[in-house]
Amino acid sequence: MPYGDETNPREKGGSTNGRLRPFERPKGRPEGVSAQREYRGRPPKEAPKVAVTMRLDREVAEFFRSSGEGWQTRMNALLAAHVKRE
Repeated sequence: MPYGDETNPREKGGSTNGRLRPFERPKGRPEGVSAQREYRGRPPKEAPKVAVTMRLDREVAEFFRSSGEGWQTRMNALLAAHVKRE
């Protein structure tokens, strides 16, 4: 073949000795791989939390933030208790 001839030998009936074939993703799970490995990461929660953006009075935000790490969790607990009382 001359330099620069970029033809595909398969198109011209050339031989590839049967080594080339289209990629096919294997079906199922390879032997020895457990089903648990298919689902990586944390298991989904029954009631996942929802991300929200809300504007608070400065005093309210400072009050909860001054209580230290976990202030969002404490605020959520306070709001959840209020909802249950209603």
